[in-house]
Amino acid sequence: MDRLPWQDFWIEELPKDPKTLSPKLVDFLVQFNLHPAAPYVYSRPISWSKAFDKANWSNHLLEGDADGRDFFSNWSCSKKPEMACSIALFSMWTSSWVRDPDWDSKTWHV
Repeated sequence: MDRLPWQDFWIEELPKDPKTLSPKLVDFLVQFNLHPAAPYVYSRPISWSKAFDKANWSNHLLEGDADGRDFFSNWSCSKKPEMACSIALFSMWTSSWVRDPDWDSKTWHV
C-alpha cells in the first residue's frame, strides 16, 4: 500500500505506552495540522464526556496531565477547517471505577 503524502511528515511517533501523559499525546496530534494534505486532527486527547468529569479527575492525575486532555463537547463543538472529516484520539479508563479502591491508579487506554 502506498504511503499518503503527510505520512512522511511525521516527526513524533504514536506513543504506545498506555501510561503516556497528555503532553506527549498532544505532541503527536498537533503535527497533523501542520501539513495541508493531512486530515484535520483535534490537538488534544478526549478523556471525559463533560467539564464536570474533568474537574473531578484532574486532582487524581499526574501534574500537567489533565491540562492537556479535553472533553467531548469541546471537540464536537470546536470550529474545524473545511474538511470532510474530523479525527480525535480518545484516551479513557478501561474499566469501571465504581466501588474500586484503586480507581485512581488504573491505566487508561488509547
